Amino acid sequence: RQINGLVNEWYLEDLSENIRKTFDVKRKQGLHIGSFVCYGYDRSKENKNKLIIDKEAAEVVRLIYNLCEQGKGTTKIAMMLNEQGILPPTKYKMSKGLNFKTRGHNIDYWTETTIGKILKNEVYIGNMVQGYNRKVSYKSKKTVNVPQSNRIIVENTHEPIITKEQFYKIQEILKSRTRRCQNGEKH
Repeated sequence: RQINGLVNEWYLEDLSENIRKTFDVKRKQGLHIGSFVCYGYDRSKENKNKLIIDKEAAEVVRLIYNLCEQGKGTTKIAMMLNEQGILPPTKYKMSKGLNFKTRGHNIDYWTETTIGKILKNEVYIGNMVQGYNRKVSYKSKKTVNVPQSNRIIVENTHEPIITKEQFYKIQEILKSRTRRCQNGEKH
């Protein structure tokens, strides 16, 4: 029994490694392999690994970038979107028939965290960014964040929603908005 258990353990470990390598190859080809696509995009009907623009949500993404460019902060943008009655990403996806579970996140309102993630996501300039998290082991469901330098980024894989110039301008604006504590360190 011990030998049989050991052989089964090796088999599962090998299978897990092969699946991980296959996913890495797909990521390096610029194919989307996630369960859900980013807000503003939809899956192509012909190729489920290809992203196409969702016109309705893309307009909201453009609005978010334009408001930030005009000097509005993430909290103010979230308040404006909530006042206008625009559905936040999770509610919007649910309204389109996607069924997924949230883990205690507020899905009824736009938040500054959601706006911040949209403003920092390179997917909106046509780059496929994947590999944010990695499982610790095939035996565990625990995941760890992957450093920015180890993420897989493939440029120009799909149609961008905003221009690269606007995206990089927003990144500079976001960097300049950091606050400092009384001791001089960044908050």
